[in-house]
Amino acid sequence: MKKVMMLLLAILVLAVPAAAETPVVQKIQYEGRGFIDVEFARDVSYQDTTVTLKGEDGVEYPATVVEKDDDDLTFYIENVPGGATYDVVISGVRMRRSEEAVTVETQIALPEEGVPAIQFVEYDRRDEELDIDFFERVDYLDLKVELKDQNGTAYEVRILESDSDNLEVRAEGLEYGATYTITVSGVSLYGENDYQSVSMEFEAVDR
Repeated sequence: MKKVMMLLLAILVLAVPAAAETPVVQKIQYEGRGFIDVEFARDVSYQDTTVTLKGEDGVEYPATVVEKDDDDLTFYIENVPGGATYDVVISGVRMRRSEEAVTVETQIALPEEGVPAIQFVEYDRRDEELDIDFFERVDYLDLKVELKDQNGTAYEVRILESDSDNLEVRAEGLEYGATYTITVSGVSLYGENDYQSVSMEFEAVDR
């Protein structure tokens, strides 16, 4: 009787289909000039893929898929207002060994249009350096970088290198895992001659 019960249990386990894996967005990033890049956690394939952005007001903005590969998708948007967060709906994506294409959703915050904005800040714990990337090409005038923690304590910052869309600075004494606000003053979109200050809050962890 015991053997029969074990056999029935084994048959039931085999008969229950395994839950289908769902594609997961690992990272989504605005690259500037209307291009958005999506990275998936694992390899995927595509079937009649479409991308739509949906604003908080319910308005939908269709996007144009411009490039697809095993774990990455790039699409282009136009006439989408900046300075807001959007739901991103990607239809027609499936895991490599799955036959069923599904819809994947994520969110992205678009920068305000016509002004410089920091895309991300990367912290290098070993070298005690910060890498500051802008969404688009910029110009500098009387460049200054300030760094403060959540208590308002200021940290000394030394600019090591600057180019058209990136700054590299040294900031010593940061607490790993703590949150800081960095402010870059004297920055303008390339060729605009409208210099201003931009800020971003970031966490001091190695990425």
